[in-house]
Amino acid sequence: MRTEHWEETLFNFGETTPDGTITFSFKYIGPPEDFEYYTRGCGCTSSVFDGETLSGTINISSAGTFNEKGNNPLSKQLTFYKKDGLSEFIANDKYERIPNPDKGKQFLTVSGVVVVE
Repeated sequence: MRTEHWEETLFNFGETTPDGTITFSFKYIGPPEDFEYYTRGCGCTSSVFDGETLSGTINISSAGTFNEKGNNPLSKQLTFYKKDGLSEFIANDKYERIPNPDKGKQFLTVSGVVVVE
């Protein structure tokens, strides 16, 4: 799906094996001043943003344990935060620190199937 900032928000890697490595990329099409930062979903994902493309890898053996024979779905998210002048966190009525629901963010998803034989 295309958004105002990304050419696509879903990268389907198809199939891989439990010892595989996935390489992915997302093309950034938004204004440079709109990009604030991004976060990875877990330690199995490494990525870098060069100003035009967010690219990286997922090490499948670190992404989970795949003991079930057959097709095992895998999905990892990266979260893009739009620079909109809002704080990422706010205080609720109990003065607890909570995520700001108004903070501009979009999810980039890398998904596919891990095949165990």
